[in-house]
Amino acid sequence: MPLRLRWTLAAAGFLIVLALAGVLFAPRIMTALRLFPVKKQAPITATTAYGLCRHRVARSGIDPSAVKRLSALPVGAKYGGWRLTGKSRGLQLTYEIKGLCPSCRRSHFLGTWGGFVAVFTGLPGRGSSLLKMTSIPVESLPRAELEDLQKGIVYRSERERLQILEGLTALENE
Repeated sequence: MPLRLRWTLAAAGFLIVLALAGVLFAPRIMTALRLFPVKKQAPITATTAYGLCRHRVARSGIDPSAVKRLSALPVGAKYGGWRLTGKSRGLQLTYEIKGLCPSCRRSHFLGTWGGFVAVFTGLPGRGSSLLKMTSIPVESLPRAELEDLQKGIVYRSERERLQILEGLTALENE
């Protein structure tokens, strides 16, 4: 019999023996697992709360070594900047940041500031930061445009922002 065939038959026989052993011993292994249950780690819900825009973003990748220390703390306690906000369904952690969330940092709008048209980052009415002021006074604009600016005019690109400002400048000069 060729050597290759012998190895193939030996491997097949070995797999059959393993399968039979699994069938025979599976009930005993399951019983042993019931006698010595493995404790599941409590799920960790980590949320970053952004104070300026009031958005909340779920996070992952919490250091597992910190979980043991956090689970021993009372609700409301702080550890490494995280606040333990609940234990009812696993650990609920919250990290508070005073600024804007990543999504709002990418959003921009035109509004009013100090009597002039201004450029903001963020979302109108949800928290924003002043980026720069223009030289366009709001008192010289028509009422409809002024109302739009007070609500906030969101733009998606630099080109769109320049077009809006150009239009406001043209209205100012009328």
